[in-house]
Formats: sequence, C-alpha cells, structure tokens
Amino acid sequence: MQLRAFKRLLYCLSVAVGALSGGVACDGDGLQTAQSADYAIRPVPEFLFPTVVVGRASTKEVEIENIGEVELQMSSALLQIDASADNEFRLALKMPGMEAYEEVEFEQSPMGVELALDYPLVVEPGDVMSIMVTYEPQDEEADRGALYFNTNAGTDNEPERAQIGLPIIVTEGAPQISVTPARLDFDVVPAGEESTLQLTVTNLGAAVLTLEDLRIDGSQDFTPLINGRDPRRQPELLVDPDGDGIPGISPFDPDVAGSGSLTIDVVYAPTIAGPDSATLVITSNAENTRSIPVELIANSRNPCLEVIPGALEFPGSLVSRTDSRPVFMESCGGAALEITEVRIEGDDEGVFRLEGELSLPVNLPAAPPQGSRPSSELTVSFSPREQTIYNATLVIVSDDPVTPERRVSILGRGTENICPQARAAQDEFYVYPLDTVILDGSPSVDQDGPDNLPVEYEWVITSRPDGSVSQPVESFNDRQQPADGGLPDDLSTPFSLFFVDMPGYYTAELRVRDQFGLDSIACRNPAVVTIVAEPDEAIQVQLTWEPVLEEDAGRERAADLDVHLKHPNAPAWFTSPLDCYFANPTPDWGQPDNPQDDPFLDLDDFSGAGPENLSLAVPENTDVLAGEYLVGVDYYRQTDRVDGYEYGPARAFVRVFINGVLAWDYTGEGEEGSKELSAEGHFWEAASISWPSGEVRTVDMYYEERPGE
Repeated sequence: MQLRAFKRLLYCLSVAVGALSGGVACDGDGLQTAQSADYAIRPVPEFLFPTVVVGRASTKEVEIENIGEVELQMSSALLQIDASADNEFRLALKMPGMEAYEEVEFEQSPMGVELALDYPLVVEPGDVMSIMVTYEPQDEEADRGALYFNTNAGTDNEPERAQIGLPIIVTEGAPQISVTPARLDFDVVPAGEESTLQLTVTNLGAAVLTLEDLRIDGSQDFTPLINGRDPRRQPELLVDPDGDGIPGISPFDPDVAGSGSLTIDVVYAPTIAGPDSATLVITSNAENTRSIPVELIANSRNPCLEVIPGALEFPGSLVSRTDSRPVFMESCGGAALEITEVRIEGDDEGVFRLEGELSLPVNLPAAPPQGSRPSSELTVSFSPREQTIYNATLVIVSDDPVTPERRVSILGRGTENICPQARAAQDEFYVYPLDTVILDGSPSVDQDGPDNLPVEYEWVITSRPDGSVSQPVESFNDRQQPADGGLPDDLSTPFSLFFVDMPGYYTAELRVRDQFGLDSIACRNPAVVTIVAEPDEAIQVQLTWEPVLEEDAGRERAADLDVHLKHPNAPAWFTSPLDCYFANPTPDWGQPDNPQDDPFLDLDDFSGAGPENLSLAVPENTDVLAGEYLVGVDYYRQTDRVDGYEYGPARAFVRVFINGVLAWDYTGEGEEGSKELSAEGHFWEAASISWPSGEVRTVDMYYEERPGE
C-alpha cells in the first residue's frame, strides 16, 4: 500500500478529543485547537537503517519535542509494517518523566494497526517524547514501515502538522569497510634498506566492496603493494583485489576461508635517514566511510630536532633599527632530545645576535604521536648598519643522530624603507559551496607607513577548483544573488567578499603596498588564506560551460545552458515536478512536505558560463524505484538577452559529487572532460546516479531536439 494513500486513510480515522485546551475541531486534516501546540523532530523525521546484516539487531531513535506553549496531545498512533517475517521490528516509547523505554506490543500489518496505548499521549511544553525502533532482519528481503501520530498541532494554515509521519526505511545490503591496524610503525629503518608491514582490508557489509583508489599522502618512501604490484601504477589491480574471480572484495562468507578480506603490503625504503611519515588513504564505495586513512611512521624512536623556520629571513629592516624573529626548536622524535649548543657563525659585521639568555643544555621530551610537539623558543635579532644584504648561519648542536649539527641560514636586508607586512585576520575557512567568505587584511602593518598601515590591500585568488570563476569584490550587486558579482575590490580597504562558487580547495593571497610602491610580494611575505568548501548534500551536480568559437569567447556574456536532474519515476524530461531545473527549481519529491528529500537548484546562471548547481540531500532508494536519477544539460538559449547576438556551439562541463567527493566528470571524444552542444534546443543526457550505492555511470545520449517537449 502506498504511504500517501495510507496517510489519507489515517486522516479519516482521526478523532476529536474534547478535552483539548482551548477547544477542538476535528476534520479530515486532523485535530486543531484555538492555540495549537508545535513540535520539533530530531535528528530527522524517519527511522533509517542503512546497514542490514541478517540476524544482527540495530536500533534507531527519534525524539519529538514540544516547542509550543500548550500541551502536545496525541489522540491515536498507528503502525504500518510491511516485513517478510514476523518480529523483525520492535517498538518502544519513553514518555516524559520515564527513566527507560517501555516496549509496545503490536500486530504486524502492512495496512496499519492502531497501537494500544493510554490516550491521549501528553507532552508538556519543553518536554521530549522518545521513540525507538529496533530492526533485526531474518532474511535479505527488503522491509519497510511507518509510524503515525494524530496530534493537536495542526493549524488552519498548516493542517498537515496535525499528523506526525515517521517512515521506517531499510536499505538493501551495502558494503562496510574495516582496515586494521589503523597505524603502521616501521620502527628504525636505515637509509638504503627496506622493511615491509601488512594491513588487512575487510568487507563487513552484505554487498561487494569496491576499492576505488589507493594513494600515499606525505613521504613517497612508502609503497603499497597488492600481490607484489603497486596499484597506483596498475589500477587494474583494484578491479578484483582479492582474486576470487568476482570484482571487488566479496562479503565475508563463514563457509569460505579467507573471504571478505584483502592483505596489502606496505614497503618502506628510505633514501635518507631521519623520522618519516605518510598517510595511506583507501577510497572505496563503503557506505560507512568513503575514505579511510592509515598512519605510516618510521624512525620515530630516536631523538629528532626540527627547527622552524628552516631558513630565517629579515626581508626588509630599517637601517639603525633592530628587528627580531623567533626560532622554534622542536622535538620531533620518539626519544627525548638534548640541545647542547646554539651559536651564530659567519656574522662578520656583527649585525645578528641571540637575544635573552638560553640555559644549556635544553632538554625536550619525546614528541607525542599526535598533538603539539615539545619546543623551546629563541630569538634572533637583526640590526643593519647600512642598506645592503647580510648573511650568517645559526648552528644548533643536539643528540639527533641523523643531523647532530643543524645549520639554519640567516638572510637580512637593510633598507631605508621597511617592508609592509601582509597579515590576515583568519587564515583558514571551512565552508559549504555557495557560502560567502569575508577576507580581512586589517591586521596588516607597515612600520614606516601612515598610521603604521599599508596604503593598498589586494586580495588575489591563487588556486581554485576547475570551473570556479568567482573573484573577490568590495560588495555584491545583490546580496541575495552573490553569483551575479559586484563592485570591484577597493584596494584602499583591507576587506573583500568572496563567493565560493564550487566545492573544493581555494587559496587567496593578500598583497599589501606602502606609499612608495613596495609590496609584500617583493618582500616575500604575502598572507595566504585557505578556503575548503565541502558540500553537505548526498548528491550535488554542477554545470559550467565555455564557448567553442573564438569570437564568442571575448564577449562579456555567454550562451545560456541549464542543468537538469530527473527523478527515476519521471516519464520524460521537462515534466513537472519530477524534473528539477530552472523552471522547476524546488520540486516536492519523496515524502510529501519533507524538504530533506527534495532537490533544489541553488545556483542558476543565465547570462554567463556558470556554474549552475543542483543539490539533493536525501536521495531515495533507486533499487525500489523505476530507474536511476538522470543528469542532463539543455542548450536553452543562444541569443544574447541584451544585444541579440547569436552565440555558436558551447562546451559543457558536468561534475557529480557524492557525499562531498568528486565521483564523476565526463571524458569523451575531443576535449577532455567536456561535451559540445551545437545549438539551441540540443540536449545532452550525461550520466545516471544510483542510490544508496552512489554509483555514477556515463550515459552520453545526445539529442538534436529537446526530449519530452
């Protein structure tokens, strides 16, 4: 029975409770009161069981809080269970004031049964009612259900609030990954020798686990091997890594020895002595986590000295004045470090000196595996006598067996004009795509400038994801539409606004200048800000495009292309509400009136080259629907909206992100990563998306007329 039909049936069973506060009316929309209660459901209005293992029980909880000013009363509760076997689901309630859950007995029925409870169930303002569903499958058949409460929370404007609907969703079996151990310690390996350790990848789920990528972040002296070969150079090894003839790593089978697991050898062969580390990142289709890091360390049990910075520079210091820089001596090894001598060599002019008193020896404990390292600070000062360049060496002697005498070069430049110092108020941002970042360079200084400040502040985006076109601006033309751009950045102010138009990694560089034109780039001290944008939606589709013809490329505007996302049940493209695009930007998909499973077009560009952005936070299970989600691109208009210019072909770039990770971009004939659309009305059916697997497949169907119109 369809859930919507069942909800309509439930409304018909609603019964007015005369004792409700402020008077009651009862109709097909549920209970209403003159002063209705209100509620909030957390964490989400559903019981989702994403991992199913036969014979293993799992529990999900939902809380209903009364956020209104009157009692929240529930006059009835109905439970619908459509399961392949009896007793696979259990239900328990914990009303306000109860210390523990109490199990509720019920008869299983796909049509729904009213629960035998002491009605009305009452939740006072500010109190919370908790519901717990336990699922213990007896077979691999897909089960489902729903729990409904009739309440007094409906209003004339929102009659649907009178009913609380909590679907019970069970996904089919999914792969689950486990990697042990989480850390490989190679102990001491001299330079020129090698050592091998092993780790085990296990599929704990009920579906095939596909390894998509293995990479080493950090020292490349570590090498992963599958059957003696490096999968980074031979990616075909990841197709059937366990060698059982079935792609991927099969689920664990108790009747098959060694099933469900893979052994990876990690070889460490250092070329130089000293502490070493890296991270082996394993990316897969596992539902519990897409990427698992494995820490790799070696030579970490000896004393180790690290000096920060590795080279000390005074890029511009005023003549006859003293400038200072800190130097940090860190213990980076697995044993205590002793520093016995610190001196400056090669300073013939005597312009460098160690400030303060340093009590020797300096003893630092071993560095912890994580967190901050033990350190000691010393200060080096520079007092130039004339406008020239000075050099010296800072020498630090310790019991580090690899480098017992650490030599740090010192460079100083005397100047009549001191360098301006670029400084950012915040040097890291972790945001969502389409957020706005405020870049603030107000901490910047210029010691000999007006009011000790620079006269110009320039923000420059030095790296960005493919397809990103946003630039820093002083203010937006329309704060509600930051993608439309704004006024150019005013160099006299330290602030700038940056619209994060794509997910990925950005760097922004602040360059400041003084009144004589000397800038922080010449002084080699720009401030660098990193921006990391990761989407929180399960599915995100992005479209950018560029003109093919050279005469089109030089224009301020461009042709208009549109991105589409079609629901698996949609009969055709351009059909509302099951095709999400600019004419249907926020359709109601999935459960009625539940915005979490609805897609939305959160960025529509009709006069530029993108990006356009479609998001879907909670996709439906395509295995039980009529097909898969489809991604399409429409060449909507090739006539310029302003001057009537006719644009030629356009090159479309589509990227699909699954849980914040780039899962697909098109690579076809001709230009890598793009598809050429020749003219207005042409349509490209690019890719399909399955859920919950998150698999994205290339479709690559091209139409010279819009399909469905």
